[in-house]
Formats: sequence, C-alpha cells, structure tokens
Amino acid sequence: MNYLLFSGLMLLSSGAFSQTSDIEPSKTEAIIYRGFENTVAFNDIDVDQYEIETVNCNIQKSDENAYTVRTKSKEKYAKILFISNGSVVNSRDFSIKNLPQPSLYWGDEMSGMNTSNSNEIQVKYAPGTQLNFAFDVVGWNFSHQEITFSGDGNTLSQSVLEYIESIDSKETVFIEIKVKSEDQIIRKMVGSWIKG
Repeated sequence: MNYLLFSGLMLLSSGAFSQTSDIEPSKTEAIIYRGFENTVAFNDIDVDQYEIETVNCNIQKSDENAYTVRTKSKEKYAKILFISNGSVVNSRDFSIKNLPQPSLYWGDEMSGMNTSNSNEIQVKYAPGTQLNFAFDVVGWNFSHQEITFSGDGNTLSQSVLEYIESIDSKETVFIEIKVKSEDQIIRKMVGSWIKG
C-alpha cells in the first residue's frame, strides 16, 4: 500500500514539473508573427554547439547565422531553448502576435489624413512595425462624388492631381486599389483622404 501511495505521489509530482506552454516573457522579448516566416538571428550565441528545443514554435536554419521561426500557436509566448549536456544554457523569449493590417498611403499621407500632392500610392506597415513586406499596387480607382479616374500600377494620373486642385477644402476622396502581396494573392483595399 505504501508503495502505491509513493508511486502515486511521484507521478503527481513529476507532472507538476513538466514543461507547459505558459511561458512568462522576459524583459528583452522579441516579437514573432503568427503564420509568418520570421527571420531571427542569434548573434551572441554559437548556435551550432547546442541542441535546440522550442516551445510554441518551430525553427529552421536559413542562413549562416539566421533562422526561420514559424508559429501557428494561439499561445501568447514562444521560447527557444539552447541545450548542452541536457541542461538549458541559454534561451530566447518571443511574444506571439497576429500580423498587423497594412495601411494605404498616398505619398506620405496614410488613409484618413489629408490629400497629397504626390502621385504615388503604396501599401506599407505603419512606422515602428518591424516588417519588410513587398506590396505591389497593380491598379487603382480614384473617386469623388460621381467623378472617377482609374489606372494601372501605383502612380496616379496627372488628371487626378489636377482634379484635386479643383475641389473644395474638407471634401473627401476615395482610392480603391488592387494590391499583390508576397503570397501572390491580389486583394482590394480602400482609403479615404480629406482635401486640406
């Protein structure tokens, strides 16, 4: 009977020390994006001399010092452990986030701001976002009340810029674009700007 009680206690206590997905973030955590191939470099660690274990993510070497980290986990945190002789000697913590929504820009003016005198339309992430995606604007449609202009590529026509000069202040104009992202899927985005 004592043997069964001891075995049961050992089983319970071993479960209490097992690794769970509830990772507490460190103060120096980086961000990895869910469903995205995140490139991570470990410049201060000679990674080749360690075994690597991961929690809530997968890792694959992509370059001499760079790794691709992927996650589809719904958890908030991921961790990469560097192990030598069965002991964790170093680790990196990551906060897992969804990819942010990119924004539509007319020149330097993000949608919702004032009209621009630039003829360039672009899709990009807001300043401070550490993502480098290549977005390709393949077509656009400008509209204001019943007036419309359209074109290919990411350059507005001179007619649009001249038309903007003719409308009253505080008027709202719209630009709908077709944009191709790195996954080669063409999506539509719409933005609005106010004549300043």
